Amino acid sequence: MNAPFQKAYKNCLKARKIELVWPTTKTRAESIYETIQFAIKRPNQNQKELLLEKLVEAARNFHENKNSIMANESSFDKWFFEAVKKLRNIKFEWSQKRKQNSTQEKHEHATFGVAQKLLNLVLKDWWAFQGDSIKTTESNFLHGPIDGVIQKAIYRFTLDKKFKIDSVYYQLAPENYPLFQEELKRLGLNLQKSFDLSFAPNRIQTEQLIWGWIN
Repeated sequence: MNAPFQKAYKNCLKARKIELVWPTTKTRAESIYETIQFAIKRPNQNQKELLLEKLVEAARNFHENKNSIMANESSFDKWFFEAVKKLRNIKFEWSQKRKQNSTQEKHEHATFGVAQKLLNLVLKDWWAFQGDSIKTTESNFLHGPIDGVIQKAIYRFTLDKKFKIDSVYYQLAPENYPLFQEELKRLGLNLQKSFDLSFAPNRIQTEQLIWGWIN
């Protein structure tokens, strides 16, 4: 049941005049960065270029080693967190949006929230690019990109305070990230029951449905 979701994602990119390509190119990495740039103030442009190069490198590494990476969910998760760590190791100076009557917090690296969003969108491109050839198990291994829209939806559905944070990009902790992914999976199962679906939407599909409802 990936096809309708893949088509919707492709149409969304097309409406923004973005060409879906795989492996990720520098141009596509730039458009992925644009999805978070509102939260990134005064970035060091040279360091930003290095960060995007590392993102392209992660896509190439996934492309070349996909069979071993996607052998099972544990191997995918291991690769994912290692790739996020590599992105966060890149020197990247930037500032948060200033809150009223407060100093502007500065960063020297990408936060976990920023890195997971960038990498998950790269992997979502791969998912959409595969069409019908993608295996259901592979699709289920992938994570849903976590941003403010998804965080707020999960909190509203659960009313669990561990999901209540001011900003995914500034405050999402690595140890809490799996909890968001577990909740996306649970929401997919609830959707299946509520609407008597023949399948349970996986995490990427559930993320896409939430975005569709809200936007």
